Amino acid sequence: VMLISTSEGFNPSVGSVVEIYDMLGVKVISEPIHPMTSSHRMNIEKLPAGVYFVKIDNKVEKFVKF
Repeated sequence: VMLISTSEGFNPSVGSVVEIYDMLGVKVISEPIHPMTSSHRMNIEKLPAGVYFVKIDNKVEKFVKF
């Protein structure tokens, strides 16, 4: 499970979506975010180990799943 919170610059607005992309730029997960929340949990259990990019609105961060 991956947790995204306001302390990491997470600031959802109406229509915000969390998208996870693999190294090839293929979207592997997409989930809508409730605009009044301070954090969002995503189940990434099914993703194989590797490097991914999480995109929320115009912000992109890299993460590694072991």
